[in-house]
Amino acid sequence: MVWEPDKECMQRDELRQLQLEQLQAVLARVYMHVPFYRRQFDARKVDPDDFRSLDDLRRLPFTSKADLPVRRAPTRRRAHSRLGLHVHGGGVHAQ
Repeated sequence: MVWEPDKECMQRDELRQLQLEQLQAVLARVYMHVPFYRRQFDARKVDPDDFRSLDDLRRLPFTSKADLPVRRAPTRRRAHSRLGLHVHGGGVHAQ
């Protein structure tokens, strides 16, 4: 754990400004790089650039676990084949 007195002892209004700036950075990043969240924002006509205060948080779309796309973990066979290995009944062998 690191003690950061400049952040941990700042005034409440400075803290809220820092939180807002960090929120704006995260919203811009996920909108730009995560298609799932871009679709969620667009469907609700939410533009990350319009967030001007922490009160705007209530405009964000709520996401539940059921909303998230299901991504299956790669099977052992597919994972090993990408590594140039061959899964054989009793074990894994290099190809």
